[in-house]
Amino acid sequence: DSWGVLWDDEYADEMFMWDRSYYACQIAALYLGQDPFNPSDYEEIEEALIQQMDLNVNLWSDFNQARQQYLNEDVVVGPFLDGQSFQARFFDDADVAFTVPEEGAFWVLNDFVIPEDAPHPNAAVAYTDFVADPEVNKMMLPTMGYRGAYSDEMMEDVYADELESGDITHEMLDFHRWDEFEDRLIFEEPLDDDVLERFDEIWGEVRVAA
Repeated sequence: DSWGVLWDDEYADEMFMWDRSYYACQIAALYLGQDPFNPSDYEEIEEALIQQMDLNVNLWSDFNQARQQYLNEDVVVGPFLDGQSFQARFFDDADVAFTVPEEGAFWVLNDFVIPEDAPHPNAAVAYTDFVADPEVNKMMLPTMGYRGAYSDEMMEDVYADELESGDITHEMLDFHRWDEFEDRLIFEEPLDDDVLERFDEIWGEVRVAA
């Protein structure tokens, strides 16, 4: 129920941290009760991460590698994504679940953009149209483990045929119902350049200290 589990000696050498400077620093900020988008004490964040680093099995940057560590039971706790947790549980039959600590955790929306100078804008538009097609969008769950652009109320209807055939189960849909911790979800905001620079500096120092 708290990010403090990542600072708990009981799980030493049974946890990992995401090797991404801003997420590691923002997790530490939440644990310390600071604003993850505009921290008040960068030194405190650095000190906390140096302490935490000694407890990790390793740092992860590749999703498949991280998921495999859960499957192998090399780690039992650590920051991960809901879709990857879904894959581990329903594709790999692993005893894995995810939660949102009381201090909060981030949720984001994936989107598609087309640069003004895109060399093949028509192809980009065609791809975006393809992904946005309702029949394609709904395939995100059974193929990638991520929730499509549907509300809780819509999912039963969207997957009615799959529920009847058994290709999708109610347990799978319930895995992506977040109402129980909706008030603890924090929408990820772009970080100011100076904050991101400080996070990069802190993470560099933490890795050197380890």
